[in-house]
Parts: sequence; C-alpha cells; structure tokens
Amino acid sequence: MEFGVFDHVERSGPDLAKIYADRLAVARAAEDAGFYCFHVAEHQGTPLSLAPSPNVLLSAIAQCTKRIRFGALCYILPLYDPLRLINEICMLDQMSGGRLQIGIGRGVSPIEMGFFGIDPASSREIFQEDLEIILQGLTSSSLTYAGEHHRYAEVPIELSPVQLPTPPIWYPTSSVASVPWVAEQRFNTVFLGAPAHVTEQVKAYQDSLADPDDFGRLKAGILRYVFVAETDAEAMKHAAPTYHAHLENLHHLGKVRGIRARAAVPDTAGAREGNPENIADAVNRGWAAVGSPETVTEQLQAMIADTGCNYLIFNPLLADTGGERAVAAVELFGEAVLPQFAADH
Repeated sequence: MEFGVFDHVERSGPDLAKIYADRLAVARAAEDAGFYCFHVAEHQGTPLSLAPSPNVLLSAIAQCTKRIRFGALCYILPLYDPLRLINEICMLDQMSGGRLQIGIGRGVSPIEMGFFGIDPASSREIFQEDLEIILQGLTSSSLTYAGEHHRYAEVPIELSPVQLPTPPIWYPTSSVASVPWVAEQRFNTVFLGAPAHVTEQVKAYQDSLADPDDFGRLKAGILRYVFVAETDAEAMKHAAPTYHAHLENLHHLGKVRGIRARAAVPDTAGAREGNPENIADAVNRGWAAVGSPETVTEQLQAMIADTGCNYLIFNPLLADTGGERAVAAVELFGEAVLPQFAADH
C-alpha cells in the first residue's frame, strides 16, 4: 500500500511566495517520509487553487527533490494547446530524471471553462482530440493531426520523455460509467466520493482490467482528508476549522456566481451524497482520517479494507494549514503511520 500527497494549493494568506515555498518544503518532507507521489490540482480563478499553471510549480518540485514522483492531477486538457503541453511534459520528465506523472481530465467546472471561452458541452470532444494528439506527440518524431479543434501538419517533435513510451497517465473520476474506459486504457486513477461509491468504482476498475495482475501494477487510489497529530484532541482541534475553510474555498466560485454547488457523486443506491459538512461527520462517514498515529492508522485500515483501493492520497496543506504544521504532520505520518502499511509489516 502506497500513499501520495495531493495539493489544491489553496490560498492561506496574502503572501503568495510563502504559499509556494510551503509546497516545496512539504514535497521535500514527503520525499524523506517515503511518499510515492506529489500531485497538484489545476483550477482557475479561485482561492481553491493558486497554481493555475501547475507545470511552473512542478518544475520547482523537480529541482528540489530527487526521488518522489510528481505531476498534475490533473491537466485540464481543453485549456491547453496540446503541442505546447507535449513539449512541457518532455521537459519535466527529462529535468526530473523520469519522475513525471501525467494526470488528464476534461474539467468539472463550467465556470472555469467559461473563463477561457470554452463551451462545457464541447469539452469531451476537445479532450478526446487532445489526448490523441498528446499520445502521438510523445511517441513519434513528427506530429500530423486533422481534427475539429486542432490541426497539425508534419510538426517536428524534437523532445522525448525519459519514461517510454510515455510517463504514467492518470485519469481521476467520480463516474462509474467512465471506469471501464479508464481500465481499458491502463490508466492509473483516483476515485472520489462516498465510501460505497468508491468501492463500486474500485470493483468496476478491477473487473475491467484485461490482465488481473495489472491491479498490482496500476494505481486505483482514493482521495481523503487526513491529518495526524500527537493526540486525537490536537488533531481534531486543527482539522475542524481547516476543513471548514476548505469547504468555503471549494464552493467559492459557485457562491460568487450565484450557482448552486455541483451535486456530489452518487452512492450505490443512486442517491446524492454531498460532502460532509464538518470534520466529525467526515470522519464518521469514512471521508477523513483524523487523530493520533494510532487512530489514523485504524481509520485508514478500515478505508482501505472497505474500498479495496491500492493507493491513497491526502492533502496535508488543506486550506489554511501552515507550511510548518503540514511538514510536521507529514513527518509524523512517515514515522508512525506509513510503517504500518509496509509490505513486510
């Protein structure tokens, strides 16, 4: 069982330089602690994410670490010129010695897509074109493509990634309907939503793999909020206001635009199960693990057993968590929790 760090890069004060510096400190701490990967979100025009160009931050992470993998989770493909993204992917993989992970998505926020003049109704077909172009560009020395949204004619591709044929590709999803396609492509994934819904997704992913052994080679992960401190009381004291601040950031764009927040993913019965409204509810419903190392270990063991996932990512820098506190939490997790999930434990 492996663990990764996920970071929205949320606003936590007026000092942007410190917000970015905190990420580099946490990336170094995560590497030292033995985490698998540092994943960075992409959002536009919201305090939920101050890394609207994730490759800039990833380039800095590549240079301040040596072993931990890293990548966007995910690039919103309709917002990119695919040729430019091909070149940046190759540069990052080369600059890091082959540690880049490629997360891809078509975008879940109509508001953010609108900032770029993109009709959300066309995002799926743009995404599909972009993915075809990117896969071709990463695996050949010339790019030729004629589609509805992009056209390239014998464009020379001078760069290539270290990891061949391509760096590992990730497609996060909350839709059970999309899971078979993700598995057929042999993409890694991260599932979102209520535990019962995640369990359904993990099973669909396993059932859709052509080679059952691929479940050990590929990552079928879940995203959860995790905060560990020396005692349960200390962890909950910090986690309660931090989780509330995160929800405010999560719903910020919808509120300022007067649009009701997106409904959460459905559970297995088809009912809509929204994000827990407070941290106690999140812990009770299996969306979060908060407490001492012993408590968090037990909660994570239950999550993993219930969902069947083989990877778990969480955000130690959620909302207004300071860099120093996040580093301490990552170090404590590495010292006291990660060893409980080692293969030979």
